[in-house]
Amino acid sequence: MTGGLSNPVTRIGSGAWPLLLVAAGLAGGSMAVPRAGADELLVGAAISVRQPLVEIAARYGVERPGARVRLTFGATSSLAAQVRAGAPIDVLVSADERIVDELERRGFVAREGRREFALNRLVVLVAADLEISVDRPENLDRPEVKRIAIPEVAVPVGRYAREWLASRGLLKKLEGRIVPTAHARATLAAVDHGQVDVAIVYATDARLSRAARVAFEIPEAEQPHIAYVAARVTNSQHRELANDFLAYLGNQATEAVLRRAGFTVPEDPP
Repeated sequence: MTGGLSNPVTRIGSGAWPLLLVAAGLAGGSMAVPRAGADELLVGAAISVRQPLVEIAARYGVERPGARVRLTFGATSSLAAQVRAGAPIDVLVSADERIVDELERRGFVAREGRREFALNRLVVLVAADLEISVDRPENLDRPEVKRIAIPEVAVPVGRYAREWLASRGLLKKLEGRIVPTAHARATLAAVDHGQVDVAIVYATDARLSRAARVAFEIPEAEQPHIAYVAARVTNSQHRELANDFLAYLGNQATEAVLRRAGFTVPEDPP
């Protein structure tokens, strides 16, 4: 599987998982064709929240007749770059509150309506054919672990993973084995397809694994604060609709969708 490679430089997932664009509307359990001339909201969202957000946006379309939501998914860092460049995104859903803070300071997103609506956790996944036990952090430094998938530091899960490894004194030891990936789902795909031995991923993405298995969950005391924050882009042409969608992210039905997908919501106990 690993081929004995060390110090890999291949960036996994840059082509396999392009930005995904979804038109959301739900009627009787199926995707509905939006009405012609409907107000349209473009939501750029972290790919790790794709599963519940598709359902949330579809439900929103049913409850707001005439409103249409389009979802585009990718790494938060890439979406933020598009916002800075003036892309016509109305709402940004970020997996990193620091990125939203920076955009807000620079005037790209508004404070009004900003919402922290979901929380996540980190886990360590191992490939199905990895024969050694990796049941604690120190085992990541075993010689049999040759390739570790983690996104680049600009990508939220990449920053979270690196900060955790650094806190355990492991980052410098493992740097030569890290295989950079494009975003959270590319990281999952890398370990699921046996391209790497280990990956550090969100707990919600681990639930989608077909072959890889959870080696261990990072202890509660060491978990970073992984918050999904949604904010209206300042130059949005649909300000009222954007603010309404942000408020919708906090209702009970939305929270139930998030919990079913493995996320927690801010008021949930740890």
